[in-house]
Amino acid sequence: MFKATEGCNFVDRYCDPFVQQAIKSGKPFGVYHFIDGSDWQTQTDFFIQKCSRLHWQRNSSFRL
Repeated sequence: MFKATEGCNFVDRYCDPFVQQAIKSGKPFGVYHFIDGSDWQTQTDFFIQKCSRLHWQRNSSFRL
């Protein structure tokens, strides 16, 4: 599980290298957003935008 974003403007610079390493080694991974006090919808949009290039699948029991 790797931290991807925080708030409305922070992207963790280590997330992408860790994700790429997990993909290369065939290991499952997840990413998360650390929420702060700013608008939740803006943070959600920011997280989805920044993580859209990652290869991920939605769990059928999880809805965005």
